[in-house]
Amino acid sequence: MRPAARMTQQAPALKVSQNEQGLWEVAEDCYVDLGYFWVLLKKGTTSDGSSVPRAFWWVVRPSQNLVASFVHDELYKHKLLPRWFADLVYWDILQRGDGLATDFQAFAAWAALRAFGWWGWHGYGDKIKKGRILR
Repeated sequence: MRPAARMTQQAPALKVSQNEQGLWEVAEDCYVDLGYFWVLLKKGTTSDGSSVPRAFWWVVRPSQNLVASFVHDELYKHKLLPRWFADLVYWDILQRGDGLATDFQAFAAWAALRAFGWWGWHGYGDKIKKGRILR
């Protein structure tokens, strides 16, 4: 078994592919070292990337900031930390240079997350997909 990729000062070499549902999927284990704790993105972990409505793809595309998105999604899913801290981790990874986003795009993604992240934190997106909210 090969050791997983690691992130130190910049984003790790996260290997992903898109599955049949259009979600990004981790192709091999990847450790993300944030300096204050580690996050393991296990093979098979999925994410929609940045949850950006199509109308705003001219600012930030969902495939940008994938490391930040995967880590943030895992922190939201397990809720081991408060929401504000999970959002701060997202910002921290963006500042390290998670990939393709410019400083403006990184700020826009983080600001939108702070404004609308409560929706995902409380699981409303999943409930709508499963038909439990809008009846």
